[in-house]
Amino acid sequence: MEKSIINKYLYLYLYLYLYLYLLMGENAISLNVFSSFIFLTNAGLAYYYNYTLYLIIFLLLFTTSVTHHYYQTFTTNIIDKISILLVVSYGFYIFINKCLNNSLLLKDYICIIAVILTFLSTIYLYCYGYICNEYCFCQDLIEQEYYHGFMHCMASLGHHIIMLM
Repeated sequence: MEKSIINKYLYLYLYLYLYLYLLMGENAISLNVFSSFIFLTNAGLAYYYNYTLYLIIFLLLFTTSVTHHYYQTFTTNIIDKISILLVVSYGFYIFINKCLNNSLLLKDYICIIAVILTFLSTIYLYCYGYICNEYCFCQDLIEQEYYHGFMHCMASLGHHIIMLM
């Protein structure tokens, strides 16, 4: 992908981040609302590589993630989990098809390992954290939001790699 396209996405993310910060103030909004904006980079890459369904699902995930992290209700949590399930399922479908339909080179094996590691890291941060009240579920709310935001970044990275394989 061209460097100018990547820069446009970064500037768009920064612009939207600053806009929301100025609009709502620092105490009125969760950090995870901002980290949800990283899913727009996935939508942009899906658009660039003509993954129409991936694009739609990532826009849905972005919308539900921002909504859930802003309102934090039971209903928004369930809707967000459904969109997460859609992204994981479709990402897995694309990942498996790319692994089975290509003659794999060394770079492909590196990508496969990276996708598996990013997936396992999100599972670890969320599931292990839930069981042990750590990471995304620790008692310190700021630390909890940082880990959850990091989880957003790892998930986004994994799906970027899937599209670029």
